[in-house]
Amino acid sequence: MNYARLVQFRMMGKIDFKGTGREHYHKYKGKLGVNAGQVINLNNDSWRSFKTLLRLYKQGKLPKFMNKPSPPGFWKDRLLGKRELRILVRNDRYYLEPINGGEGYVILKDWGLRNKVRW
Repeated sequence: MNYARLVQFRMMGKIDFKGTGREHYHKYKGKLGVNAGQVINLNNDSWRSFKTLLRLYKQGKLPKFMNKPSPPGFWKDRLLGKRELRILVRNDRYYLEPINGGEGYVILKDWGLRNKVRW
């Protein structure tokens, strides 16, 4: 969704939040479940913040030490330079199942996944 919005912003100078949000919600709700809406909300906030900063920059209202704002980016592996796939999980959609001191499992409710973790 972030890439689609970036292309849209570069082509038209504006973003159709409802259109891209609805399109991507229906595309990924089967895989992300209730998290799909949360991911869209986070992306909306990032783009709105960028647009606000850009408007303030153009009006000259940002402090002089701030550079021109850039659009929301992607998570990248800094060594390889490749995008990283990350899953955002709302705090009520997982739980921790401790085994012994500092080890256990994280259980992802929507996908029925159980991964071993250390903390």
